[in-house]
Amino acid sequence: MKTITLLKARLKGNLFSTSYLKDLYRRDRLWVLPAAGLGIAAGAGFFIVMLYQNYKALFTMGAQGGVPETVILMSGIMSGLMIFFVGTPLCLSNIFYSKDNILTSSLPVTPAEIIGSRMISVYLFTLPIHLAVVIPAIAVYLPSESSLPAVISTVVFCLTGTLVPLLAAFGASAAIAGLGNLSGHKTAIELAGMSAAVLLLGAVQLTAARSMMSSGGLSAVAETLMKYAAMLGRIFFASKWTAAGFTAGGTVGLLLSAAFRAAAAITVSRLLAVSGFKIPAQTSGASAKAVRRKRSSGQVEASAAVVFRQSSVTAALIKREWSVVKSNSAFIFEIAGEVLILPILLTVFYFSMPGDIKDFIFEAAGNSEVIPLIVMAMMIIMNSINSISSTSLSREGTSFAVSKAIPVKGSTQVKAKMYFHLILLTASWFLNLVILVIMLKIPPVHLVYLIPAGPAVVLLGFCASIHIDLMRPVLKWSHPQQAMKQNMNVLIGMGFGLLIWAGLVIPGAGLYLAGLRPVLCGISVPLIAGALDVILIPRILKYSESRYIEITV
Repeated sequence: MKTITLLKARLKGNLFSTSYLKDLYRRDRLWVLPAAGLGIAAGAGFFIVMLYQNYKALFTMGAQGGVPETVILMSGIMSGLMIFFVGTPLCLSNIFYSKDNILTSSLPVTPAEIIGSRMISVYLFTLPIHLAVVIPAIAVYLPSESSLPAVISTVVFCLTGTLVPLLAAFGASAAIAGLGNLSGHKTAIELAGMSAAVLLLGAVQLTAARSMMSSGGLSAVAETLMKYAAMLGRIFFASKWTAAGFTAGGTVGLLLSAAFRAAAAITVSRLLAVSGFKIPAQTSGASAKAVRRKRSSGQVEASAAVVFRQSSVTAALIKREWSVVKSNSAFIFEIAGEVLILPILLTVFYFSMPGDIKDFIFEAAGNSEVIPLIVMAMMIIMNSINSISSTSLSREGTSFAVSKAIPVKGSTQVKAKMYFHLILLTASWFLNLVILVIMLKIPPVHLVYLIPAGPAVVLLGFCASIHIDLMRPVLKWSHPQQAMKQNMNVLIGMGFGLLIWAGLVIPGAGLYLAGLRPVLCGISVPLIAGALDVILIPRILKYSESRYIEITV
């Protein structure tokens, strides 16, 4: 079957390509794989554990309202929204704006077979996201209901739960492609999806909080959430049928959900076959290349102008870093999200939590000497796992040629990147610290280590992440997401960030368990981080001298 042949070729050339492994082996850098695996495991583990705890609370409230399968319904809706907003840009890049459209269009295959193979590849790419969202919910629900329909529904839900949102994503991407080449706005689409999810969660939490403050306590919260679940079930009826299939008498719900997904898939495939749907073939043609050349050339000229107009070379290079970031919305959204996500979550938490519970938690936190240590551990992990420095060179793309051409040493340029990283993440650290000090009423004595820990930890994270990008920068990319979100350096940097967290937090925790005062345990963190900074920064700057000469564009 030609669709399967095309799918195998696509997967072999992308997901299972051996050229990357051969290149790592040739350069004796296979250690990159376990480092990236550690970064993936850290992020996925944190996400899954957080979901599991929330699902347990949701299941308890659903059981209290007589509908324990609500946890399945909500996980299905959450997965569907995520798949839709992630799948839309994936469909755009894999179907409509794929760089091999010209080649595949010349092959003796139909457009339906081409699109079918690519839709299957998008399904395989998004399946892990779906499983990461729904499996914790199933793990919470199944111990209370292990009937045959529940077991069958588990298999059907896991394997077919992405079909409907993916088909909707395909329709949305087709509509977007009809407006013109909007591939540069894929990040904006993802941002819209994340914003919608945050607004939905915030609305649920605010309503539940108001119910709890009025009367009834947890029962009022359960009643409010059940009303929301019923309303969402009427909108996302396929998810409602799926959830019904998990109950003891859920055979009808199981059959309805399976039939609906099958009918949607068959309908779309038949429409493609009948209409002879055509995919754009000019994505990588002369016009697109000309646009990229013009944009790249404009960035190069702007970068050079910034460098040579300023009296202070370091200040000019820092401004150039900012000009690279703001040159593309993908860079802006990614970095802004990493810097502002924790302050936003803390602010929502503060204003949405019921007053009596908030006062109880904050009073208990203010009387505990351990809470400031926990706060510091949380801020360390949030500041260490980011993509700012691990893609610092990669973001420049082909304009890195300017970095090599200007009469400025590589160490000076990397020092400017270090200051840029320090400005962004230290500002984020102190913003988070101010919010947490106000919320938790942390005693001033703990600021002795919380304040200096910020710059020390940020610099340590920079040293670990920039080293990765100096070793293997991704300079040849056709879309900005390839420089950040699809850059293996980010995952490796996340792995190193987790190691930094462990290397700073575990010694402090050991000192606390040994009986040392919490303030002294906290002081150990900036001392360790600062000592490592003194050792690593000169070595990073020296290494950058040779790498700026060796790296080719």
